[in-house]
Amino acid sequence: MYQTKKVCLFTVSLANGGAEKSTAVLSKILVQKGYIVHIVSLTDDIKYTYSGKLLNFGLIKGNTLRSKARAFIKLRKYLKENNFDYIIDNRAHQLSFRELFYMYYLYRGIDFFYVIRSNDLSIYFPPIKMVSRLMINKAARIISVSKGIEMQIRTKFKTNNVQTIYNPIEETVPEQIPATENNGYILFLGRLEDDVKNISLLLSAYNASCIRNEVRVKIFGEGKDKAMLQYKIEENGIADFVKIYPFTNDIATQIVNARFLVLCSHFEGFPRALIESLALGVPVVSVNCRGTEEIVENEVNGLLVENYNHVALARAMERMYYDEELYARCQKNSKQSVSHLHGDKIVHQWTALLQSIKQK
Repeated sequence: MYQTKKVCLFTVSLANGGAEKSTAVLSKILVQKGYIVHIVSLTDDIKYTYSGKLLNFGLIKGNTLRSKARAFIKLRKYLKENNFDYIIDNRAHQLSFRELFYMYYLYRGIDFFYVIRSNDLSIYFPPIKMVSRLMINKAARIISVSKGIEMQIRTKFKTNNVQTIYNPIEETVPEQIPATENNGYILFLGRLEDDVKNISLLLSAYNASCIRNEVRVKIFGEGKDKAMLQYKIEENGIADFVKIYPFTNDIATQIVNARFLVLCSHFEGFPRALIESLALGVPVVSVNCRGTEEIVENEVNGLLVENYNHVALARAMERMYYDEELYARCQKNSKQSVSHLHGDKIVHQWTALLQSIKQK
């Protein structure tokens, strides 16, 4: 790189979710490429490792309207003084006034990018169409994390100002960790929010399967529905085999010791749980929701089943557990199936994009 560029990543937090972890990983690969990276976290929730300088906005914004106003004035000053070349915005964008404030005040004079991480576009574009149109027109580029999201944006907003850059796999993920669990277990990773992740479907499928109370299920995550899910586990009489665990930074160890990982969401963007599992050579069983078909190739690196069908999911979990030929094939293909997501390949796409914007 002929000249060091400064990038500021905006995120709600650096904890708990795949979108937040993808932001943390993006900071690492950009720093490795030679960029100067700052991260603005809007809340004081920092658990993922990252690279660059962190501004923990959650510690300074306070709770009163006056304190928040002063904090945002300081934030604007921070952006100006650091003379950032680019802002990469990973937040949700559901409030029209707030997005106008960010575009016309905070980000003024800086090239900025919106990263759209879900197939539910209402999370990332506010309901007032004029504001959504302004966001698209003023952004240097809209970045979708899947081809499916890109197509939705192109169709809905009739714009070409969008391109896909997939979530990167973290290069520091260990290649080999000794397995310690006999025959493994079923693994779920994600926020405990049933209206998005639909963990109830996993519990219903497990309860209806032949592996009920034979194979353990580990659920790693935190969220508002933890108590409800725990109640369902106990009500179904599977509490001895299905356990909920808190967030852990050592998730690679949990993945590599699993038999397979399950995803059962209502919708996704480009689910990090799937690509992290495959990168460690662990097959997946996933419902066919928006965002999974670009990762899972049925009976090649995992099983893709009809969504909202707990019987179909139960049969798929049974197959992945009992069918050794299927399992061996999916395991063999897992790592190669996500090799195009390695950090060095994804950062090259980001570098090409950022350089092209500055050359305009």
